[in-house]
This record gives sequence, C-alpha cells and structure tokens, in this order.
Amino acid sequence: MEIGVDLSALNFKYIGGIGIYVKNLLESIDVNEREYFTLFYPIKSEFNRSLQFYKTGTLGLSGRFGTLEWYYLGGILLKKYGLDTFWGPAYIIPRGLDKNVKTIVTIHDSLIFLKSSNREMIIKELWHTLYHQSARHSQKIANKVITVSKASANDLEQIFPGISKKLEIISPSINKNLFKIIPDAYQKFFTKYGISKPFVLIIHMESERKNFRLVIDSFKKQDKGVLCAVGRLSDSKVSYAKSQLGDRFFYLGYVDETDLPIIYSAANVLIAPSRAEGFDIPPLEARACGTNVIASDISVHREVLENEAEYFEIDDANKLSKLIFDSLSTSKIVVPSKIIDKYDWRQSAIKLLKMFSE
Repeated sequence: MEIGVDLSALNFKYIGGIGIYVKNLLESIDVNEREYFTLFYPIKSEFNRSLQFYKTGTLGLSGRFGTLEWYYLGGILLKKYGLDTFWGPAYIIPRGLDKNVKTIVTIHDSLIFLKSSNREMIIKELWHTLYHQSARHSQKIANKVITVSKASANDLEQIFPGISKKLEIISPSINKNLFKIIPDAYQKFFTKYGISKPFVLIIHMESERKNFRLVIDSFKKQDKGVLCAVGRLSDSKVSYAKSQLGDRFFYLGYVDETDLPIIYSAANVLIAPSRAEGFDIPPLEARACGTNVIASDISVHREVLENEAEYFEIDDANKLSKLIFDSLSTSKIVVPSKIIDKYDWRQSAIKLLKMFSE
C-alpha cells in the first residue's frame, strides 16, 4: 500500500490549526506503519517540520503558478509514485489522479464555502474562488471525506446533500504531556512577561470570525484586570485595542509552544468568542491547564466543551462583559477537566489508518 499525503498546511513559518492537525496525526502514526507513506510539499518548502521515518517526494513547483499546477495537474505529477491512496488534509485533492487511486479529503469546516464580505481585493477574491472551486470538486470526487466534529459534519450535510454517506469524523486532540496544570504558573508568567495583574486571555484572533472587536468592546465595559492577546494579530487590531483599553491591553505576539501551558495556567479565564469554528483547540488546551473558559454559544463549543464553559450569545457584549467581570472579581479556582479524556491523537491516527486500509 502506497499512501500520498499533501503537506501544504505545514508550508508556513507559523502553522495554523490545519497544520497542527496534520502534523499531530502523522506524528501519532506508529513508526513501523510510516513506511507506507510518502509526504509531499506540492510547492517547494522553506521549512523542515522533522516528520521522521517518512518517505518524502517533490513535484518541483513554486509560486502561485505552481499552486495552479497543483490544483489542476497535480494528480498527473503524482503518477510516478504509484500511489494506491491519496489524502488531502487541507480541503484539496488535485485533479488528474488515476481513477484507481483511493481519495480521501479532510474538510475541516464549512467556512470556505461561505461568501465573505471582507475579501475586497480582486486578487484575493480570485484566489479564494479558485480554492473554493477546487475544494468543492475535491469533496465531490473523494471516496471518503473527513471532518473534525459533529457540528462541522452537520454544516457540510446542509451544503452537500448526500455527503453523509462518505463522511467520517476524526477529531483533533491536544498534547496532554504539554498542556497540564502548571504549579506557580502566575509567578512564572510574571517573571517572563512582567504582567502582575489578573488577566483574561485571547489567542489566535486574526480572522474576522474570531470576533476580536466584540472582546475589546466588552472588556472596556468593565474595569477589572487586563487583557492579553497571543498569536498573530494585525497592526490595525492592536492599534484598536490600545486605543480602547490603553495600558489594560498587552499583545504578547507569537510565543513558544512550551510557554503556552504557563500562560493558560496563569490566566483567570480564556475567551473563545468565534462566530464559527470547525473544532477550536485553544479552549481544550485551557481546560487541560485547569483554566475556565468563556465561549460563544455555537454548536461546536457546546459539543466540545459541554458544561466546562460559560456561554454568551455571539453579539451579546453586555453578557460577555459581565462574565469577564465575574471571572476577575474572585480568586481563580483551578478546575481540572473531564472533557479532555474524550480526545486522543493516537486514537484519531488509528481511525485514519483504518480508513486508508478499507
């Protein structure tokens, strides 16, 4: 059995949720089973993600023209590898694959198929259209479609009637050896970042669906503590936060993954305010570190977090402000999580392997 895997989602300096999903699944596959895999960066990569004991392949593509070649001719370029199965973990199965190759695509959520009012540049709109069309084609021709939650599966079934017959859920998890309750976390946080006040944490808020301005406006309505943001954030968002909150806002930027458990454990609460998500890993990481979560009342948060979060309606700034105030008004109580036991990278990898061999 020869299995090809597209590593496009790892071809960035800072990998996002899809890249984390792909990397962790591949790292959870037993070393003895890796001989069946060939990993491809369709576009030449500048980064080495150290996925050991896997074969690698190269297609010699580069730039935007190379991306188009991958979408429309990639299957032809892959023929020399004699693949039996191809997994596209980032929405795309390239056209031109031999019809005897079993195809599996992961569609993490339905957001890619929704029209956005934020893509104002013609070039960005054009690239989204090409990606959108390729993703639609991929789900149509795939033998199996993977998604990451029941909520996402329900959304996809609304968009693509009949997809449920080939749809499987393979959920993400967290690194349970890394994300755990850290003793003396607040002192460690203060020593490294110099922030001495109780704080609320937000993470990975660059996308418009993350509801960043609602968090800022809600935080401004109450007068306790400070707000700390981690992850990529545009200059305009940082400027807006500082204009509204002044020295009550701290942008920590990207931090080393090993620092995240300290930050989660030190925070009074994490806010997960998204309008839409396929899964949303940071709230699960926060709960593994014993920190409470305030979450937008969307179906995937209810599915994943169950009763281990306080919920607010997506646009209810007053409710969110009250929940923030309450979380900062009392001493933090560390509450161990029960829900993290539902999720395990190794079990998800086993389910993936079974799908490849069926």
